[in-house]
Amino acid sequence: MLAHPYGTPTVLSSYSFADHDTGSPSSGAGSCSGAGGSNGWICQHRWAAIAGMVQWRNGVTGGINHWVSGTQQQIAFGRGASGFVAINNEGVAWTMTFETNLPDNSYCDMVSGVAGAEGTCTGASYIVSRKKLTAKIPPRSAIALFPGAVGIGSSGGDGGSSVVDIPVSFRASVETNADENLFVVGSIPQLGNWAPSNAIAMSSSSLPTWNVNVTILAETEFYYKYIRKTSNGSVIWESDPNRSAVTPPSGSLTLDDTWR
Repeated sequence: MLAHPYGTPTVLSSYSFADHDTGSPSSGAGSCSGAGGSNGWICQHRWAAIAGMVQWRNGVTGGINHWVSGTQQQIAFGRGASGFVAINNEGVAWTMTFETNLPDNSYCDMVSGVAGAEGTCTGASYIVSRKKLTAKIPPRSAIALFPGAVGIGSSGGDGGSSVVDIPVSFRASVETNADENLFVVGSIPQLGNWAPSNAIAMSSSSLPTWNVNVTILAETEFYYKYIRKTSNGSVIWESDPNRSAVTPPSGSLTLDDTWR
């Protein structure tokens, strides 16, 4: 909510409770301390991620651009040329190269920390170079960058120096007709973002096994299917459910499948 330009967000700052009948602590005015609460109060507005996102929201302008949806639990977008955010609600890290209108620089992540002294960040930092940002967003987490906080981070997320490309070999055993070719399509840009027109053509050099090699970033979860395209332009999808895989931190990945 703090990242999206719609409306005026409200941050809940409250107390802990065990059931719906529990009232507020005896110190009804609220009791906050440091980056949280005390005496039964939670004080979410002091949490590092929320305080950082409030600062981020106050510093960005412009509409949404460069929208990306990795899975139904992953989104990323820019705010004009003044901000970028990526949210990963999956149980595994989301590693991807994003497009952004942010100027080239090293940015402090406002979710894991803030800008520190003399060009440092108290949390992670990410590098934008030539309108590209390669980032590994941790599970159930997010990153938020804007020009109001630039520097080099004290931990992780250095914008790609540790990012690894993994060769993924797709091999599918399929009995095809003479007028058919096989393709693989999936949930990430490297697999066409589910668009049949952008699907990756597979080689028929080892029939009945079709194969193709695709490079995907390490520790990336993705979903995919095989499709047949006929000479008259028809597209035939294999049956549900979607196939899924996660690239390893290093090495390679081979996926041996049979048409269904």
